[in-house]
This record gives sequence, C-alpha cells and structure tokens, in this order.
Amino acid sequence: RQENISGQDVTDEYVDLQSRLSAKEAAAEKLREIMEDATDTQDVLAVYNQLQSIESDIEVLKGRIRYYEQSAHLSAISV
Repeated sequence: RQENISGQDVTDEYVDLQSRLSAKEAAAEKLREIMEDATDTQDVLAVYNQLQSIESDIEVLKGRIRYYEQSAHLSAISV
C-alpha cells in the first residue's frame, strides 16, 4: 500500500491577488483620466509610461489568478 498526500491552501494569496488587481485597475483608470486632461507632451509621456507599467502588472496578476483557477479545476482526490 502506498499513500501520498499533498495540498496547498492558496485562498489568502488568491484573495490578495484579487485585491491587488482591483487596486491596479482603479489606478490605471485614474491614469487614463489624467492622460486625457494632460496638455504637455512630457506629462503625457510620463503618464503613459506609468500606465504601461501598471497594465503590465495587471496582466501578471490576471495570469496568476487564471493559474490558480485552472489549478483548482484540475485538482482531484483519489482514494
């Protein structure tokens, strides 16, 4: 007989990722509003660079969230 038990509770991390994603999306929206009102080219470029960085972070967070969701769907218990 052989028994192999393993598991990992990622609930806290998943909830944290969701919170961070919401905060990043709100920041991105605010930056878009700022960029619309900016008139100086230098200001537009500065905001654009920050927006690109935040959008990159958003994609990373979404990827990690998808990974956890797919991992949960693939988890199995065998007896």
